[in-house]
Amino acid sequence: AWELVFGPLFGFGLLIGIAVLVEKGKWRGVTGVLGRVGRVSLSAYLLQSLLGGLIFQGWGFGLFGRLDRLALVGVAVGIWAAVIAFAFFWTSRYAMGPVEWVWRS
Repeated sequence: AWELVFGPLFGFGLLIGIAVLVEKGKWRGVTGVLGRVGRVSLSAYLLQSLLGGLIFQGWGFGLFGRLDRLALVGVAVGIWAAVIAFAFFWTSRYAMGPVEWVWRS
């Protein structure tokens, strides 16, 4: 019962705290990284889905249901690291992502 009251309050408090840090410019590095990912957002989303499918589906490594929670966190962090690396690589050369370019063409 306590979780129903304090869970949302904690969530809103965390959200407000992050918003204040961003407004004060304390998270310039984080917002810079997220900004680059945002420039290739559709490509990043599709890459994330492709990597998740490759890891978990039968046409890939087929690891669905075989990993414990800690390993799943590692997979999530690894996928996000790959997406961020892709975003940095791509945005240092082009103004928009490859899928965004195809869509706008």
